[in-house]
Amino acid sequence: MIKPHATLSKGEFFVYPFFAIKYFFIPSETLDRLECGNTCFRAGSEEFVTSPAALPAFQQDYGFTLKQSQLLVVSSGDTAQTERAAAQGTDSVNAAMAYGTDGSLSAFNLVVLSDPKGVQPVYQPAPIIRGEVYDKYPEIGTILRPVFESLGLVTLQTLNGKITVEGRNAADVARNYLAKKGFVK
Repeated sequence: MIKPHATLSKGEFFVYPFFAIKYFFIPSETLDRLECGNTCFRAGSEEFVTSPAALPAFQQDYGFTLKQSQLLVVSSGDTAQTERAAAQGTDSVNAAMAYGTDGSLSAFNLVVLSDPKGVQPVYQPAPIIRGEVYDKYPEIGTILRPVFESLGLVTLQTLNGKITVEGRNAADVARNYLAKKGFVK
């Protein structure tokens, strides 16, 4: 069994579609202290806005309601679109659906709000290996454990940023990271 990185455990950082908000709000702000009334304008995908497990769950658990006029709904789930809208203030948007591991968060000067009430599930990267392969090579867990333990929130944001913001090849980014960390030669 490979344990997830501690920084990705429930109650610390959320890495599911979430609100990212510009630094003109207090960077350590959490949803349970966010009271902005009619001054909040959020961008999100149709799914995020309508799924009972997403925005409606945040509204219920944190006790706020957004009017339709406070939402910029995009047809795709492309978080780069919603993050760009918040960063550029498109249609007064100042908060957006994002993934906590998105590489563009720092490029857009956005910060992920914490979710102390645990509305959203936690994303924890882990390898998927066919049973017959694992049975044949049981040491694979021991080999991969330190790799996955090294993949904390900031590391994932940085690696994803090299791909999405800098336009680097994903395989090259992964190979360079693994070599730098001494996992491969």
